[in-house]
Amino acid sequence: MKQFPTWAALLVFIYVLGVHPMYSQFGTDWTTNGFDAQRSSWVRGDPKISAVSLQTQSFQRVWKYQFGSKLKPPVLFDFYIGYRGFRSLGFMGSGSGRVFVIDTDLARMEWTKNFGLGSPPLETSFGCPDGMTTNVTRGTPIGLPPVFTSRGFGRRSPAMSGVGEPKEGAVTLKHWIKRPTAQPAANTKNTRERIVKMPWDRGNPQYVYTLAPDGFLHANYVSNGETDQKPVRFLAPNANAHGLIVIEDFAYVTTTNGCGGVQDGIWAVNLNSGKIIHWKADGELVGLVGPVFGPEGMLYVATRRGKSSSLTSLNHKTLKQTGHYTTSRDIGFTSSPLVIDHKQSDLLAIAGTDGRIHLLRGGALDENSFIGSSLIYSDGRREPNTLSTWRDREGVVWVAALSSGSKTSGTSSPVTNGSVTSGALTAWKILEKSGRLHIEPGWVSQELSSALPPIIVNGVVFVVTSRESHDTSASTGAGNNQPQQISGTVMHALDGTTGKTLWRSKDKIASSASGMAMSAGGGNVYLVTHDGTLHSFGFPMEH
Repeated sequence: MKQFPTWAALLVFIYVLGVHPMYSQFGTDWTTNGFDAQRSSWVRGDPKISAVSLQTQSFQRVWKYQFGSKLKPPVLFDFYIGYRGFRSLGFMGSGSGRVFVIDTDLARMEWTKNFGLGSPPLETSFGCPDGMTTNVTRGTPIGLPPVFTSRGFGRRSPAMSGVGEPKEGAVTLKHWIKRPTAQPAANTKNTRERIVKMPWDRGNPQYVYTLAPDGFLHANYVSNGETDQKPVRFLAPNANAHGLIVIEDFAYVTTTNGCGGVQDGIWAVNLNSGKIIHWKADGELVGLVGPVFGPEGMLYVATRRGKSSSLTSLNHKTLKQTGHYTTSRDIGFTSSPLVIDHKQSDLLAIAGTDGRIHLLRGGALDENSFIGSSLIYSDGRREPNTLSTWRDREGVVWVAALSSGSKTSGTSSPVTNGSVTSGALTAWKILEKSGRLHIEPGWVSQELSSALPPIIVNGVVFVVTSRESHDTSASTGAGNNQPQQISGTVMHALDGTTGKTLWRSKDKIASSASGMAMSAGGGNVYLVTHDGTLHSFGFPMEH
């Protein structure tokens, strides 16, 4: 009987960390394209990755797995407890219509399913590829994920001995129950507090969602790929769909290029009733990430027609237009809008053909929504198609974009990391002064030509260069300014407040990568390459 309280506490502990997913996945799992509904590409906290831990040089490629099929970056379930025990899972869609599920701890295949069978043949083109064009997804909250400190807990946390540290005695239950707490920030009073409806709050099973080439949406158990749900007709076959995301009772995608006879725009299907709603685009949809959501339910989409562009705000339940903003005749948008939380409202950042980042007030958009802009480059040969954002430990909001010109805004940035001749990653701060918002240059990275869109994990910016790059720093990121020639695909880790190189992958990754090729969670960063290989970078752990 004396053991009863201990066992009861242990059961509560298992429920809190495992059965109740809020603690085990809400703040860390990469569930959709761009990580969250705001498409920020920012994992707020991580149990292992930080600017300090990256400088130990123990971060490395821990495994790679060859699938033999072109992959999308994995969506994650980092702490799943099912009938087969504990799992950390990664779910990947492929152009062939197959879904692969791998144990990301052990690099072991869990299950696979083929959704490409029976699709009608299609004459493919660059704008209308065959097969499954959008990645799989899991249920994603529309609200903002919480910010945890870097001292997290979970299967990937630093190991704790059962006998405790020297002179501290044995490890007891209280050591294991301790959970991450919210990270303090200077602007805590300005952050909106929301009651976030999660798909599992109603006791629903956990699903992974797949939009097959035939246009049907499938919901399968994360555990084994089986299902109790009938496929839902979503789109006509062979549509060119992007950014599949499931929020509450709806699944959303964008469609482009009129493939399969499907009109360009945003499509949503009610998962309960099967009712489909559609917003028709008034031009070419812009950006890579798909539908973008404000944390209180506004949906934002960018379109481009001729030399001008528009931002439209929609009600996410009806896809009815709530507002509209149009640029001047000579400016076109080149990226999806990026939602930034500011006080009690949304801010929107978006890149333009004028080489600038444009900042707007979110909500119901109108001609007065524009706040200001800041120069990305003056002679760039590449228009940024993705922006990323994060908030540092002091509460400062950052926005990053890639440029390919030599005369970047780094010439006026307070922090630079070497000369730039063909491209770099540039970061800006969004600051409020005298009641007005400003975009100010923050830092410019080392030379990073032909780089792919970055992701941010706990204040560390990961970026991949997929072709040749002239590097001006040593692999440790300090003490050597002699240029080094690097070939192949290379992953770089930069300090989010200075742009300084903290780490660079030493192993040459033979195959190239493209698009949004990375995701992250649970102490690991994942990269997919064109040869159908998934690379996992992290801190080695014993099994």
